Parts: sequence; C-alpha cells; structure tokens
Amino acid sequence: MAAKYSLDSFDRKILDCLQDDADMALVEIARRVGLSTTPCWRRINRLQEERSEEHTSELQSRETIS
Repeated sequence: MAAKYSLDSFDRKILDCLQDDADMALVEIARRVGLSTTPCWRRINRLQEERSEEHTSELQSRETIS
C-alpha cells in the first residue's frame, strides 16, 4: 500500500476545480491552480490513485466483516 499524502493548497485547489467541473481541461485546472500542466497532471493522478486504494481497502474491510 502506498504512503498517504496530506493535501496541500495545490491539491485542495485542484479538487475544488474538479468538484466544480469534473470535465475541466487540464490546462484550465493548471492555470487556475498556478501550476504547469505536468505537475498538475501528476497531482491529479496521485489523488485518483489514493482514492482507488481507499476504495479497495474499504471493500476488503467489508468482506472481512461479512
């Protein structure tokens, strides 16, 4: 399991953008957040991977309880 990361101000701004419009273009998110596209893309991927890992862990916990 990967290490948990704490959310910094860039991550929070990225999440705000995606919550406003999940289909927002990467270039627009990066512009609003104040990053270039590559670091912004990496952060989005990391956030998605963490969410996926949390979901998998939650499902495994439910199976153990059942």
